[in-house]
Amino acid sequence: MTASRPLVLDAMCLNHFARADRLDVLRDLLISDECRTTYVVIEELRLGSAAHPALQDALALEWIRVHRLDTIRELECFVKWAERIGAGERDGTGARRAFSRSRNWRTVRR
Repeated sequence: MTASRPLVLDAMCLNHFARADRLDVLRDLLISDECRTTYVVIEELRLGSAAHPALQDALALEWIRVHRLDTIRELECFVKWAERIGAGERDGTGARRAFSRSRNWRTVRR
């Protein structure tokens, strides 16, 4: 059996589950998957936590590994997505797409 590709979660997904106080349900749904996100997504959630304190719960989940966009390929892909969807407060979507596409991993959104 081949190991499945990791899932990369974006801010939208984590935001909704955190604000509904159901990060436990998200974890249970994804228990058999290796889950990842990016520091850009974490920063987007951190910034949003001023208005929505429940987002704090999504900042340090032990079942999600957090990664940086480090390679030239990842950064180029991030710039491409940021240009497509617009840069700013919602850079997490571009970061998630860049990170997952550069590694051919699956994504979880909304």
